[in-house]
Amino acid sequence: MRFCSAGSQGERLTTGHSSLTPGFSLPASFVSHTVGPQLQRNRGVRPSPSEEAALASCYTTTLDESLMLLGSTSQATVAFPCISTGLFGYPSDLATGVAVEAVVTWLNAHPTLPWKVIFNTFLASDTHLYQSYFTSKYNAKAIVDSPSSVARPSAIAEAAALIRDSDFVLISAGAGLSAAAGLDYTSPDVFAKHHPVMAKRGYRTMYEFIGPQDWTPALQWGYYFAQTNLVRYQWQPTTPVYTLLKALFHAKNTFIHTSNADGLFEQQGFPTQRIYTAQGDYSRLQCLTPCSQQSVWDIRPFLDRGMACLDPQTNEITDSDAIPRCPKCRGAMMLNVRGGRWFIESAQQKAAYEAWLDHAHTQVRERAKTLVVVEIGAGFNTPGVLRIPNEKLAETTGVALVRLNIHDHDVPLTSNGVGVSEDAAVALQEIMDSVLQCTTT
Repeated sequence: MRFCSAGSQGERLTTGHSSLTPGFSLPASFVSHTVGPQLQRNRGVRPSPSEEAALASCYTTTLDESLMLLGSTSQATVAFPCISTGLFGYPSDLATGVAVEAVVTWLNAHPTLPWKVIFNTFLASDTHLYQSYFTSKYNAKAIVDSPSSVARPSAIAEAAALIRDSDFVLISAGAGLSAAAGLDYTSPDVFAKHHPVMAKRGYRTMYEFIGPQDWTPALQWGYYFAQTNLVRYQWQPTTPVYTLLKALFHAKNTFIHTSNADGLFEQQGFPTQRIYTAQGDYSRLQCLTPCSQQSVWDIRPFLDRGMACLDPQTNEITDSDAIPRCPKCRGAMMLNVRGGRWFIESAQQKAAYEAWLDHAHTQVRERAKTLVVVEIGAGFNTPGVLRIPNEKLAETTGVALVRLNIHDHDVPLTSNGVGVSEDAAVALQEIMDSVLQCTTT
């Protein structure tokens, strides 16, 4: 991270350190910039002692910098977010104690300083963690300044009620939906079953191939063609998730926004004019340069030619002429998926999605209609595609977010909606049973 402050413009800020800048247009005199330790999310990784120390240092160096700037006779309020617990993957339950103890220790070392420190939690689960920690460690009750809490029905029931009473539904599907249909990109078992030759070469999951690889064009296109032929044209869902979503699709004014390039919505009979595949589609190839914004082609002719010369023993293309070349410039080609600035997005799909969303927003704003975003399996690999935009949508009155996610189901306090920590297939079955029962009675 680089920061700009007096005398230090352009310097790199290292993990565990902080620097203050003016608050400018923000409702704060100063803003502290700090870099927390980054861990792997959902991999069972426990922070090391050095990572724990770095996290604590984020809090103490912020306080040190503030004291140096403001002086020991100042009266200040310092508000901290839950550093490193989002994209950086530090477990929230472990980060809570580190944060509190770091701040308490620092304040005890400055007993005459009339400062107030606030732990500003973003998720309800974080609020609960801080409340529990203060109660158990200090026998003190945390003061919570948040929307008043009332007794809530079960998450499933609340989700069903939101969807049942909605006028518009946006199905927002991440990798977790594909996983719920058996297509789990992180599963070694799924990979070994469908790509045994690649497994013998030392590869473990489909997810490994998202990004550059050190392989020959023959092996690269052997895998791409085999994978595309499997997931884009022959995959049979192992659970009824798409059947359930189709029932929802036909019950409401619905659009689909997905980060999945596997085309499972189209394969399962959803109308293509109501699908926006924001990250691309395996059914298309494009020029890797690209030589023009129109250099996108149907993969089928290339796929058929490649599969005809795919060696099942090596998973390589045996005819070099079957390696795709751009029909316009004869340059290298790639699957039409968002992997860099070369990606050519479908302007037609995007325009249709934006037009539908604009219409829904107008109806919500002017005619008191309601829009529910049903987000399924959207995690933190690419949160800017679905997860964060969905949270922003749900900050609007009349819009709610139903988040189905086993691990990351929390909905921010600033967004309307509910999170459901259940397998997508199980949750959808219960929700749709309730929705359809009320629709038919």
